[in-house]
Amino acid sequence: MHTQKLANNLCKVCFGLRVVRRMTGLELLIYIKSNSNDFTTNSGLHSYNIRKKDNLHIVPCNTSLCKNNFNNAGLRLLNHLPPYIKEIPVLYKFKNALKTYLLDHCFYKVDEFLSCETNTNQL
Repeated sequence: MHTQKLANNLCKVCFGLRVVRRMTGLELLIYIKSNSNDFTTNSGLHSYNIRKKDNLHIVPCNTSLCKNNFNNAGLRLLNHLPPYIKEIPVLYKFKNALKTYLLDHCFYKVDEFLSCETNTNQL
């Protein structure tokens, strides 16, 4: 199991391969970023000074269908990006920084991305 993961990482590094999920995640993040004016930030909901006030607000829901829909999944991913990437205002610079970040890290599952500690700190 460990050797398989090592072999996958080595192939990816040598050939610059990206996992299909990463490509769809990349497109999803670019879509959410380019349409971020259509979404509400946490600070736009009320006047309280809260942590993560600059994150985009994810509508709370009870079903997995709602939690995993296109917008909510994209918002969750965008909110977990490192601040130095998330705060880039120019779309093409955001794309380049995002591609570099995803190529530098080996995320094979969304859960790995969401649990990554470097996503909350600047590298």
